[in-house]
Amino acid sequence: MLKRLTVFMAVLFASLALSGYGCVYAANDTWLTEEERIYGLSLIWRHSAEMSAFLAQTPEDFDWNALYLEYIPRVIAAQDMVEYYEVLSRFTANLHDGKSAVMFPDGYFFSFVSPISVRYIEGSFIVYAVNSSFTDIPVGSEIMSVDGSDAKVFLEEYMGDILNLHTPLAREDRLSMLFRATRRPIEMSLEVVTPDGEEMAEVIRFISSSRQTDPIRNRDIALSAMYPGGESISLEDGAYAQVHEGNLHRIIIPHFQSDNISESVLQYLEEVAETAQGFILDVRGNMGGSTDIDILLQFIDPRELNMFSAYRQVRDARHMAVATAIMAFDFVPDDLWDQYEQGRPFYHGRLMLESRHLEPLDFNGITDMDDDMIDEMLAEFSLGLFDVPVVILADYATASAGDDFVAFADGVDRFTIIGTNTMGSTGQLAVFSLPGGGTFNLTTNLMLSSEGRQLNNYGIAPDIWVEQGLADLLDGRDTQLIAALEYLTERIAE
Repeated sequence: MLKRLTVFMAVLFASLALSGYGCVYAANDTWLTEEERIYGLSLIWRHSAEMSAFLAQTPEDFDWNALYLEYIPRVIAAQDMVEYYEVLSRFTANLHDGKSAVMFPDGYFFSFVSPISVRYIEGSFIVYAVNSSFTDIPVGSEIMSVDGSDAKVFLEEYMGDILNLHTPLAREDRLSMLFRATRRPIEMSLEVVTPDGEEMAEVIRFISSSRQTDPIRNRDIALSAMYPGGESISLEDGAYAQVHEGNLHRIIIPHFQSDNISESVLQYLEEVAETAQGFILDVRGNMGGSTDIDILLQFIDPRELNMFSAYRQVRDARHMAVATAIMAFDFVPDDLWDQYEQGRPFYHGRLMLESRHLEPLDFNGITDMDDDMIDEMLAEFSLGLFDVPVVILADYATASAGDDFVAFADGVDRFTIIGTNTMGSTGQLAVFSLPGGGTFNLTTNLMLSSEGRQLNNYGIAPDIWVEQGLADLLDGRDTQLIAALEYLTERIAE
């Protein structure tokens, strides 16, 4: 019988947010005072210096304090809440950690929508869905230019400096959101090439979502990738399963935001254990929650997992006090600092003052168990491992706990990852309230593989690279799922 191995959860790097810190502000329409605007910027500056694991990764000449001073007049000059939060977003983007973000207050989200939504497909910005009542642009059209500029150049100039995500494909797809919705009523002059090869131009207008059906949620024409299979079997909280030819089971896991997801998948695995010939764990578009490896542990011994290490910024007042005293009295010349052993308190203290001191997090879990202890745990839980091939489908929308899920399976013989790189956006968040009702979400963990590879802004590369093809999408076929089924069929036939 399959059971959850909750004892191993101590080693997981949860992507859930911590409790908020500082003053709590409610969203309101009252414009902020100059002091409140500076205070919001100061919160981001101070908490990042204290807790960000990524300032230590910035170039030596990067000065977070100088940048803070540079942004003070910018927040003072902001004319409204949207402009103010955009300035905070630009400041935060300098962390370059792939996940930290400023969240706008309720009521200031993307409230102006266009009649199209766009995805980044095969290196182009493709119209993925339309509201045909407001546009003649057909789905599958490639956007060539915006207001006379190359599409990507325009997007980078318009919003690239407020985007903290730099993972290839994921960044471009995030940029494409500008075609769907904005915070202001604007219009864009688009030049597109239709699926038939015809060139056309059209001006799209962004108007209040209260006046226009939102094409993101209520699109009447959209590209859709389907694949013939058995009837979908509903699991829990949006998860479902399909049975394909040859008893190949595809399990779609849309998120890890509840224990019900994992419990229902484990129950399904138990029900099909005797007949299944292969599995596809589909985490494409999985935006995370709380990292869960119980599903992976139904196929492998936990000692086979690809274990990532988490590093966090550490600041100790004792070490910093020693460092400040030595620097104040010029006790040690600057050119001699690096000659001292790194274990010296004043050496660590100086790194802490510069927000460049990282230490690995301690976990009491698998990594602290010897083989006998793990064997005993496996026997106690009567773990019945599946001896069948497993494909993990992932893409550049697989993020946070979804990133972690794929990272744990990366390089493990039992699993084959098919698709594209993941988003590369993970690390435990701390959430701080900002004036006006928004929040600052700060990444506190730097995740590194056993080989020293950084996960954020790189993602996990697949074993077999397969992008979703536009031609297949136009015909309603799922390129990546087809590749996964073909791979499993070949493996089973060997």
